[in-house]
Amino acid sequence: MSIRRKHLKYKKLSQELLGLLCISASVSGIFYSIVTLMVRSIASGYYIKQGFSSYEVTMQIINITPWIGNISLIASVFLFVFLFLFLTGQKLLYLDDIIQGVEMLRTNHMAHKVPIEGNNELTKLAESINYLARVERELKEKEENMKQEREALIRALSHDIRTPLTSILSYTEYLNKNAKAYPEEIREYLSLMNKKGMQIKLLTNQLLDKSERKLIFIENGRFLIEQLAYDFEETVGEYYPCEINIHNCPSFTGEYCIQDFQRISDNLISNIHKYAKKGAPVVLTVYEEDNYLVLRQKNEKHSPHPATESYKIGLESIRRIVEGFGGNIQVFDLEDTFEIIITLFLLQKSS
Repeated sequence: MSIRRKHLKYKKLSQELLGLLCISASVSGIFYSIVTLMVRSIASGYYIKQGFSSYEVTMQIINITPWIGNISLIASVFLFVFLFLFLTGQKLLYLDDIIQGVEMLRTNHMAHKVPIEGNNELTKLAESINYLARVERELKEKEENMKQEREALIRALSHDIRTPLTSILSYTEYLNKNAKAYPEEIREYLSLMNKKGMQIKLLTNQLLDKSERKLIFIENGRFLIEQLAYDFEETVGEYYPCEINIHNCPSFTGEYCIQDFQRISDNLISNIHKYAKKGAPVVLTVYEEDNYLVLRQKNEKHSPHPATESYKIGLESIRRIVEGFGGNIQVFDLEDTFEIIITLFLLQKSS
């Protein structure tokens, strides 16, 4: 803002004060004239009643005119001071509102708004205070939203880390109990442990912001789904009868984050281990519908039934991943069964 513009704005407020001064002076001047005429009229009437002649009345009025003028002047000055202070007092009251707004801003009461009155520098100051309060409010809201998103990400990734970690612990426990296992079997379990360890490393890097979500061009998406289905059946099938149906899974290509597919699978497996009824079948079906890849998983729930909140983190993690694929999820949490339908948009189907 230039000095010239500042001067013009300040002058506008000074013009208002000058206007108040002129109004007070005009009213006081009129009051002076009225008081003077009234006192002269009262004095004339008094002398006439006393039997004075016209000449004598005139001379008496001339003699007391200085006293009349002084009294009228004093009354007018008092009126001028009172009227000017009263009118400027309204400005001072508005200035008090502005000071209160600044104090509220200083003590982080950002919901307070200074009332907008007039159109001068004080008005602009009040608007600036309200603007600063609004900006500070918006910044705090954004900061709170970012904090909540960060906490949600930490909860989701921490939840996702548990599944591969549990698998590693299961493999090591098995190897410890079977010291005479065949070398081929040991190598297989070590390979699986290495795979799960790398998965934990990737998730930890995401948690620490050391790596971004990496998209890889996949030439054969069906092969990826077959691998995930195999891992799903291998992990779940030890405890539950598995019914895997991927015959209608389409062949597709495109850039995808393989880690996202793995996290979806891990969350499904985690929920099954926690809440599925032992011995009851777990059904996983993969097929295409309207250019969407559909993953449908269903299982019976054990008793007592788990609270929905208990697996909310896993479902929220899946939802975030699926939305990144341009898809959505549907959850059917019934009395005895739980079903989740995940749809992922296919970038390109291959022949």
